[in-house]
Amino acid sequence: TQASLFQCLYDLSALGLEPDGRRAHLIPYGDKCTLVIDFKGLAELVRRSGEVADLHADVICENDDFSYCFGTGSHLKHKVDLRKPRGVAIGAYSYVRLKDGSDSFEVLGVDEINAVRDNSQGYKMAQKYNKDDSPWMKHWNEMAKKTAFRRHSKWLPLSPELRDAIEKDDEPEALSPDQRAEIAKPIFGASEATVAPVEVLDAPAAESDAPAPAENQAASDATPAPQPAESDIDRLGNLMLDHGISESALIKWAQDNKHVAATVTTVHKIPATKLKLLVGNFDKIVAALTQKQEGAQ
Repeated sequence: TQASLFQCLYDLSALGLEPDGRRAHLIPYGDKCTLVIDFKGLAELVRRSGEVADLHADVICENDDFSYCFGTGSHLKHKVDLRKPRGVAIGAYSYVRLKDGSDSFEVLGVDEINAVRDNSQGYKMAQKYNKDDSPWMKHWNEMAKKTAFRRHSKWLPLSPELRDAIEKDDEPEALSPDQRAEIAKPIFGASEATVAPVEVLDAPAAESDAPAPAENQAASDATPAPQPAESDIDRLGNLMLDHGISESALIKWAQDNKHVAATVTTVHKIPATKLKLLVGNFDKIVAALTQKQEGAQ
Protein backbone atom coordinates (compact mmCIF):
# COMPACT_ATOMS: atom_id res chain seq x y z
CA THR A 1 0.00 0.00 0.00
CA GLN A 2 1.09 3.59 -0.55
CA ALA A 3 0.60 4.39 3.13
CA SER A 4 2.92 1.60 4.34
CA LEU A 5 5.56 2.46 1.72
CA PHE A 6 5.50 6.16 2.65
CA GLN A 7 5.72 5.30 6.34
CA CYS A 8 8.86 3.22 5.72
CA LEU A 9 10.39 6.03 3.65
CA TYR A 10 9.52 8.53 6.38
CA ASP A 11 11.22 6.32 9.01
CA LEU A 12 14.27 5.97 6.79
CA SER A 13 14.44 9.72 6.28
CA ALA A 14 14.26 10.29 10.04
CA LEU A 15 17.12 7.82 10.56
CA GLY A 16 19.20 9.12 7.66
CA LEU A 17 19.43 5.72 5.95
CA GLU A 18 18.70 4.56 2.40
CA PRO A 19 17.03 1.25 1.43
CA ASP A 20 20.11 0.22 -0.53
CA GLY A 21 19.86 -3.52 0.20
CA ARG A 22 22.91 -3.23 2.41
CA ARG A 23 22.00 -1.04 5.38
CA ALA A 24 18.21 -1.16 5.11
CA HIS A 25 15.65 -3.20 3.19
CA LEU A 26 12.01 -2.71 2.20
CA ILE A 27 10.27 -6.09 2.40
CA PRO A 28 6.62 -6.89 1.56
CA TYR A 29 4.38 -8.75 4.02
CA GLY A 30 1.20 -9.25 2.02
CA ASP A 31 0.21 -5.72 0.94
CA LYS A 32 2.27 -4.00 3.67
CA CYS A 33 5.75 -2.61 3.20
CA THR A 34 8.04 -3.38 6.17
CA LEU A 35 11.33 -1.69 7.01
CA VAL A 36 14.20 -3.97 8.03
CA ILE A 37 17.41 -2.33 9.24
CA ASP A 38 20.46 -4.50 8.59
CA PHE A 39 23.31 -4.89 11.08
CA LYS A 40 25.43 -2.58 8.91
CA GLY A 41 22.73 0.08 9.18
CA LEU A 42 22.51 -0.36 12.95
CA ALA A 43 26.30 -0.04 13.23
CA GLU A 44 26.22 3.18 11.23
CA LEU A 45 23.50 4.65 13.45
CA VAL A 46 25.42 3.73 16.62
CA ARG A 47 28.63 5.29 15.32
CA ARG A 48 26.72 8.51 14.56
CA SER A 49 25.43 8.67 18.14
CA GLY A 50 28.72 10.11 19.40
CA GLU A 51 28.88 7.67 22.33
CA VAL A 52 30.76 4.89 20.57
CA ALA A 53 34.42 4.96 19.48
CA ASP A 54 34.59 1.45 18.01
CA LEU A 55 32.08 -1.28 17.17
CA HIS A 56 32.59 -4.84 15.96
CA ALA A 57 30.52 -8.01 15.74
CA ASP A 58 31.61 -11.41 14.48
CA VAL A 59 30.76 -15.10 14.38
CA ILE A 60 32.80 -17.51 16.53
CA CYS A 61 33.83 -20.81 14.89
CA GLU A 62 35.03 -23.96 16.58
CA ASN A 63 38.64 -23.64 15.32
CA ASP A 64 39.02 -19.95 16.22
CA ASP A 65 41.22 -18.89 19.13
CA PHE A 66 38.48 -17.36 21.29
CA SER A 67 38.17 -16.63 25.00
CA TYR A 68 36.13 -14.27 27.13
CA CYS A 69 35.37 -13.55 30.77
CA PHE A 70 32.85 -11.33 32.53
CA GLY A 71 33.29 -9.78 35.96
CA THR A 72 36.71 -9.12 37.53
CA GLY A 73 39.42 -9.24 34.86
CA SER A 74 36.85 -9.26 32.09
CA HIS A 75 38.23 -9.71 28.59
CA LEU A 76 37.29 -10.76 25.07
CA LYS A 77 39.90 -12.16 22.66
CA HIS A 78 39.25 -13.50 19.17
CA LYS A 79 41.93 -14.65 16.72
CA VAL A 80 41.37 -16.33 13.36
CA ASP A 81 43.99 -18.36 11.50
CA LEU A 82 43.22 -17.85 7.82
CA ARG A 83 45.52 -20.72 6.88
CA LYS A 84 43.09 -23.38 8.13
CA PRO A 85 39.33 -23.98 8.02
CA ARG A 86 37.44 -22.19 10.79
CA GLY A 87 34.91 -25.00 11.26
CA VAL A 88 31.25 -24.67 12.16
CA ALA A 89 29.84 -21.64 13.95
CA ILE A 90 29.46 -22.01 17.72
CA GLY A 91 28.33 -18.49 18.61
CA ALA A 92 28.59 -14.77 17.94
CA TYR A 93 29.57 -11.66 19.85
CA SER A 94 29.22 -7.88 19.85
CA TYR A 95 32.02 -5.59 21.04
CA VAL A 96 31.84 -1.85 21.70
CA ARG A 97 34.44 0.63 22.92
CA LEU A 98 32.83 3.78 24.29
CA LYS A 99 34.24 7.30 23.98
CA ASP A 100 35.20 7.25 27.66
CA GLY A 101 37.59 4.35 26.92
CA SER A 102 35.54 1.61 28.57
CA ASP A 103 34.87 -1.70 26.80
CA SER A 104 31.60 -3.60 26.64
CA PHE A 105 30.73 -6.89 24.98
CA GLU A 106 28.03 -9.56 24.71
CA VAL A 107 28.57 -13.22 23.75
CA LEU A 108 25.83 -15.60 22.61
CA GLY A 109 26.10 -19.35 21.97
CA VAL A 110 24.62 -20.89 18.84
CA ASP A 111 21.71 -22.35 20.85
CA GLU A 112 20.76 -18.87 22.11
CA ILE A 113 20.99 -17.46 18.59
CA ASN A 114 18.89 -20.24 17.10
CA ALA A 115 16.31 -19.79 19.87
CA VAL A 116 15.85 -16.21 18.63
CA ARG A 117 15.72 -17.49 15.03
CA ASP A 118 13.15 -20.16 15.88
CA ASN A 119 10.86 -17.50 17.41
CA SER A 120 11.06 -15.32 14.30
CA GLN A 121 7.70 -15.35 12.52
CA GLY A 122 9.41 -14.69 9.18
CA TYR A 123 11.57 -17.79 9.68
CA LYS A 124 8.56 -19.88 10.73
CA MET A 125 6.63 -18.82 7.62
CA ALA A 126 9.58 -19.60 5.35
CA GLN A 127 9.77 -23.06 6.95
CA LYS A 128 6.06 -23.64 6.65
CA TYR A 129 6.00 -22.83 2.95
CA ASN A 130 9.27 -24.58 2.12
CA LYS A 131 11.09 -21.48 0.89
CA ASP A 132 14.52 -20.08 1.61
CA ASP A 133 13.39 -16.43 1.61
CA SER A 134 14.21 -15.88 5.29
CA PRO A 135 17.47 -14.00 5.98
CA TRP A 136 18.15 -16.68 8.61
CA MET A 137 18.45 -19.25 5.81
CA LYS A 138 20.50 -17.16 3.40
CA HIS A 139 22.64 -15.10 5.78
CA TRP A 140 22.84 -16.88 9.14
CA ASN A 141 26.17 -15.24 10.04
CA GLU A 142 24.85 -11.72 9.51
CA MET A 143 21.66 -12.47 11.46
CA ALA A 144 23.74 -13.96 14.28
CA LYS A 145 25.83 -10.76 14.49
CA LYS A 146 22.66 -8.66 14.51
CA THR A 147 21.15 -10.81 17.26
CA ALA A 148 24.25 -10.42 19.44
CA PHE A 149 24.34 -6.67 18.88
CA ARG A 150 20.64 -6.17 19.60
CA ARG A 151 21.05 -8.05 22.88
CA HIS A 152 24.15 -5.97 23.65
CA SER A 153 22.48 -2.66 22.81
CA LYS A 154 20.24 -2.90 25.89
CA TRP A 155 23.33 -2.21 28.02
CA LEU A 156 24.67 0.70 25.96
CA PRO A 157 24.09 4.44 26.63
CA LEU A 158 22.01 5.14 23.52
CA SER A 159 19.28 7.66 22.80
CA PRO A 160 15.61 6.57 22.90
CA GLU A 161 15.34 7.22 19.15
CA LEU A 162 18.30 4.99 18.42
CA ARG A 163 16.93 2.28 20.70
CA ASP A 164 13.66 2.39 18.76
CA ALA A 165 15.57 1.93 15.52
CA ILE A 166 17.51 -1.02 16.91
CA GLU A 167 14.37 -2.66 18.26
CA LYS A 168 12.46 -2.12 15.00
CA ASP A 169 11.42 -5.64 14.14
CA ASP A 170 11.49 -7.29 10.74
CA GLU A 171 8.04 -8.87 10.97
CA PRO A 172 4.47 -7.79 11.77
CA GLU A 173 3.73 -8.22 15.49
CA ALA A 174 0.03 -7.26 15.64
CA LEU A 175 -1.15 -10.28 13.64
CA SER A 176 -2.43 -13.63 14.82
CA PRO A 177 -0.63 -16.80 13.61
CA ASP A 178 -3.51 -17.49 11.18
CA GLN A 179 -3.29 -13.97 9.75
CA ARG A 180 0.47 -14.30 9.36
CA ALA A 181 -0.03 -17.58 7.52
CA GLU A 182 -2.53 -15.98 5.14
CA ILE A 183 -0.14 -13.10 4.47
CA ALA A 184 2.72 -15.52 3.85
CA LYS A 185 0.93 -17.66 1.26
CA PRO A 186 1.20 -15.29 -1.71
CA ILE A 187 4.79 -14.45 -0.74
CA PHE A 188 6.28 -17.86 -0.11
CA GLY A 189 3.95 -20.13 -2.09
CA ALA A 190 4.69 -23.84 -1.85
CA SER A 191 7.22 -26.11 -3.55
CA GLU A 192 8.08 -29.78 -3.51
CA ALA A 193 11.21 -31.08 -1.85
CA THR A 194 13.84 -32.94 -3.85
CA VAL A 195 14.31 -36.66 -3.34
CA ALA A 196 17.58 -38.26 -2.21
CA PRO A 197 18.48 -41.71 -0.85
CA VAL A 198 18.57 -41.96 2.96
CA GLU A 199 18.73 -44.46 5.77
CA VAL A 200 15.52 -45.77 7.35
CA LEU A 201 13.91 -45.17 10.75
CA ASP A 202 10.57 -46.96 11.10
CA ALA A 203 8.92 -46.60 7.72
CA PRO A 204 5.39 -45.16 7.99
CA ALA A 205 2.51 -47.05 6.45
CA ALA A 206 2.51 -46.75 2.67
CA GLU A 207 -0.31 -44.87 1.02
CA SER A 208 -2.60 -46.96 -1.15
CA ASP A 209 -2.13 -46.73 -4.92
CA ALA A 210 -5.49 -48.44 -5.63
CA PRO A 211 -7.67 -46.66 -8.23
CA ALA A 212 -10.74 -44.75 -7.08
CA PRO A 213 -14.06 -46.70 -7.07
CA ALA A 214 -15.98 -46.46 -10.32
CA GLU A 215 -18.95 -44.72 -8.66
CA ASN A 216 -16.68 -41.87 -7.60
CA GLN A 217 -15.05 -41.44 -11.02
CA ALA A 218 -17.83 -39.33 -12.54
CA ALA A 219 -17.89 -36.95 -9.59
CA SER A 220 -14.12 -36.71 -9.76
CA ASP A 221 -14.20 -35.79 -13.45
CA ALA A 222 -16.85 -33.15 -12.80
CA THR A 223 -14.93 -31.32 -10.08
CA PRO A 224 -11.87 -29.09 -10.44
CA ALA A 225 -8.47 -30.67 -9.97
CA PRO A 226 -7.57 -30.84 -6.26
CA GLN A 227 -4.86 -28.64 -4.82
CA PRO A 228 -1.45 -30.30 -4.33
CA ALA A 229 -1.25 -32.31 -1.12
CA GLU A 230 0.55 -30.79 1.83
CA SER A 231 4.25 -31.55 1.45
CA ASP A 232 6.28 -33.38 4.08
CA ILE A 233 8.21 -30.21 4.90
CA ASP A 234 4.85 -28.49 5.60
CA ARG A 235 3.71 -31.42 7.75
CA LEU A 236 6.95 -31.42 9.69
CA GLY A 237 6.79 -27.64 10.19
CA ASN A 238 3.21 -27.87 11.48
CA LEU A 239 4.08 -30.75 13.82
CA MET A 240 7.03 -28.78 15.21
CA LEU A 241 4.83 -25.74 15.83
CA ASP A 242 2.00 -27.83 17.35
CA HIS A 243 4.35 -29.60 19.80
CA GLY A 244 6.64 -26.65 20.53
CA ILE A 245 9.69 -28.43 19.07
CA SER A 246 12.36 -26.02 17.77
CA GLU A 247 14.24 -26.73 14.57
CA SER A 248 17.58 -26.78 16.40
CA ALA A 249 16.28 -29.39 18.88
CA LEU A 250 14.95 -31.59 16.07
CA ILE A 251 18.16 -31.36 14.03
CA LYS A 252 20.31 -32.13 17.08
CA TRP A 253 18.16 -35.16 17.94
CA ALA A 254 18.37 -36.42 14.36
CA GLN A 255 22.15 -35.94 14.30
CA ASP A 256 22.67 -37.58 17.70
CA ASN A 257 20.70 -40.60 16.51
CA LYS A 258 22.58 -40.78 13.18
CA HIS A 259 19.46 -40.05 11.11
CA VAL A 260 20.97 -37.04 9.32
CA ALA A 261 24.53 -35.99 8.58
CA ALA A 262 26.37 -33.47 10.74
CA THR A 263 26.36 -31.06 7.78
CA VAL A 264 22.54 -30.76 7.94
CA THR A 265 21.73 -27.50 9.74
CA THR A 266 18.10 -26.84 8.72
CA VAL A 267 15.07 -29.01 7.99
CA HIS A 268 15.24 -27.79 4.39
CA LYS A 269 18.50 -29.72 3.93
CA ILE A 270 16.93 -33.00 5.08
CA PRO A 271 16.31 -35.30 2.05
CA ALA A 272 12.66 -35.77 1.12
CA THR A 273 12.56 -39.48 1.92
CA LYS A 274 13.98 -38.80 5.37
CA LEU A 275 11.42 -36.05 5.90
CA LYS A 276 8.65 -38.58 5.30
CA LEU A 277 10.15 -40.89 7.89
CA LEU A 278 10.51 -38.11 10.45
CA VAL A 279 6.88 -37.12 9.95
CA GLY A 280 5.76 -40.74 10.32
CA ASN A 281 7.74 -41.12 13.55
CA PHE A 282 7.15 -37.67 15.04
CA ASP A 283 5.33 -38.99 18.12
CA LYS A 284 8.43 -41.04 18.98
CA ILE A 285 10.64 -37.98 18.49
CA VAL A 286 8.45 -35.87 20.80
CA ALA A 287 8.53 -38.60 23.46
CA ALA A 288 12.32 -38.88 23.21
CA LEU A 289 12.86 -35.12 23.45
CA THR A 290 10.40 -34.83 26.34
CA GLN A 291 12.14 -37.64 28.22
CA LYS A 292 15.53 -36.01 27.59
CA GLN A 293 14.26 -32.65 28.88
CA GLU A 294 12.76 -34.19 32.00
CA GLY A 295 16.00 -36.06 32.65
CA ALA A 296 17.99 -32.82 32.37
CA GLN A 297 15.68 -31.13 34.87
